[in-house]
Amino acid sequence: MSRGLRSAHGFAQEDWAAWLEVSRKSVQRWERGNAVPDDRVEAKLIEFCNTRDVWGLAVRGAIDIGIRTEADLRDVLARARHDRVSGPAAAPTDDAPFGRAADIDAIRHLTAANPVVTITGPGGVGKTTLALAAAPAAVVVRLDTISGAELVLNAIAAALDVRQYGGRSLRDAVVRAITEIDRLVLDNFEHVLAAAPLVADLVATCPRLRVLVTSRIPLRLEHETEYGLEPLAHDGADSAAVALFLARARAADPEFTPDASTLAVAERIAARLDGVPLALELAAARLRHVSLPDLAARIDHPPAILGVARNATTARHRTLTDALAWSTDLLEPSRRELFRCLAEFADGATLDAVEVVGGADAVDDVGELLEQHLVFRAGRRYRMLQIVRDYAPLVVTDVTRDPAAVFLDWALAFARAQAAEVTGPGYRDAIDALADDYGNLRAALVRTIDAGDLDRALPLALAVCPFWDVRAMLQEARQFLEPLASMAGERTAGGSACVWIGYFAAHQGDLVTAARRGREALAIFETAAIDAGIGYARLVLGLVAAEDGRLDDAWDEWQASAAAFEASSDRWGLVRPLNNLGEVARARGALDEAAALHEQALALCRELGDGTTLPSILNNLAHVGLDRGDTEAGAAAAAEALAIATELDSPVARAFALDVSARAAFETSEVEAAVRLWARGHVIHERLGLPIEARDRARYDEQLAAAREQLGDERYAAIWNELA
Repeated sequence: MSRGLRSAHGFAQEDWAAWLEVSRKSVQRWERGNAVPDDRVEAKLIEFCNTRDVWGLAVRGAIDIGIRTEADLRDVLARARHDRVSGPAAAPTDDAPFGRAADIDAIRHLTAANPVVTITGPGGVGKTTLALAAAPAAVVVRLDTISGAELVLNAIAAALDVRQYGGRSLRDAVVRAITEIDRLVLDNFEHVLAAAPLVADLVATCPRLRVLVTSRIPLRLEHETEYGLEPLAHDGADSAAVALFLARARAADPEFTPDASTLAVAERIAARLDGVPLALELAAARLRHVSLPDLAARIDHPPAILGVARNATTARHRTLTDALAWSTDLLEPSRRELFRCLAEFADGATLDAVEVVGGADAVDDVGELLEQHLVFRAGRRYRMLQIVRDYAPLVVTDVTRDPAAVFLDWALAFARAQAAEVTGPGYRDAIDALADDYGNLRAALVRTIDAGDLDRALPLALAVCPFWDVRAMLQEARQFLEPLASMAGERTAGGSACVWIGYFAAHQGDLVTAARRGREALAIFETAAIDAGIGYARLVLGLVAAEDGRLDDAWDEWQASAAAFEASSDRWGLVRPLNNLGEVARARGALDEAAALHEQALALCRELGDGTTLPSILNNLAHVGLDRGDTEAGAAAAAEALAIATELDSPVARAFALDVSARAAFETSEVEAAVRLWARGHVIHERLGLPIEARDRARYDEQLAAAREQLGDERYAAIWNELA
């Protein structure tokens, strides 16, 4: 329904998100069926349909979106919300129908009245399941993919699809995005408790926000309400724990038929497992391979029969190690090893990754892990519950390879392979692949940096840099690169890290750091006589000079950069100073020279298949065309830039493409279309803290004022407020 509505009216996902006052990621979740709009968004959808005569268009057959009335829309959303709460979840531990209805109601009442509610309880008790059932429309931040409190803000930013640019801090960008939502789930907080003050800050700054946390221990915040989640009731044959076990037993063994004797055994199993849902799930899954009496015998004597890990410290932890051991002990060695290696993946693994890790029989092996409920499939990814990942090292110790090394080797090889594609015709798929596996890559970066493993950490970070650039994740990039540059010292790879730090810092307005890192990189590469490195270092120094208003210095640096790239035959690098020199020529009023430089950069870029740089060059050519009075050429270049930036999901390039498209529309007297385009660009500029280019600011303001005068205040405001 969301996709149908926006497509019928020509909205891209980002524009649709802006109109509905949500993040683009929220729209993506709705359209993938992973979330449902909440009551506030429902009201915005109804407002949109009423103001755009959607109902009339639908009745007349002008559009086909599957609904024809406001009542249809409300009914569709109500049914979707019900399905999200009571239907099957992606993970195999959805025990909401089994004794959790009262817990769900209690959590909903608590979150309505309290800014922070923390669901606490032991591992495997169902905290995540309960949180997702109680807040189906919330933005979910999975903290199991990070290892330090300092990365919690980054994880929240990623979940909200926050991009950072200019001088705005990441915290301020997150706060701005949070104003669009009212519910946030922070899942698995226990290992990042030092970030609790961040949660307090967010709820203090955003009064509408309600945060639902899952953690084995509370955050100890002043306005936090703790909800202790107990295992399922397991006293009696009609208890929730027995009901869960029987349901999963029937799924595992279609011939399983409960009777008086099996009910008694099920009751004993539920009691032995303390009603812990995960343990019950895993125990029932064993009925694919053993009979109920044999399972009951294992329940009675797990240490003697299973040889389980002996270092669990509590009864419930023993229960979980026992339960996992039932599912791993009878696996073939290759499957046990695959299970142990996949437990290292913080954010699940694609089949490609499974095959890299598991070898020729990986498809069959992962299929068996699915059968055992040791992994579950969510779309194209094979995932484990966090508690399963936690206990995997305790129950599978007889592996021939170091699982951590297997994971880190995969991460480095994968990132390098995608980075090689980013600079060529496969750039779209490469950026998407890096985005899909970024949780794993980030986890690998944290591990290698913490371990001082520079041989893995530095090339891994450098491989991820193009992704950080396209997605405007500037602060996160610097958090990883800064310690690596310090560790690398005079190594040439350290010089590359300095180049990227300088580049990102310059785009954040931190010109002091950018200049320092650019000079450090230049010294390293000049000492090593590496022309390409000199080209990149001077590229950064030229950027610093340009941002500082020193156009002559910028021109000199970029000419030197271009010469170094030509000397090294680095044609991909050469594109950038050529494009930048064109910007200086335009700023000086030398439009023919500017056009020639941009055209040279464009031709080289197209020849190389470098799509990530195309929007910038096309935006510049669009402005040059308009400066020369060639509105047709300017509009065509702007339209192509906008299409590529949208496909790349590059918000910076998209904002500037919208600006120049608006200029082209205004200069061809399409004033209303121009205002709509400016408004769409304004939303992105505001979200990123991205300023209008200084050389274009005066004309931007003048044309906006002229558009307001031509349309009148009321009509101008009505159009602008459709999106801005």
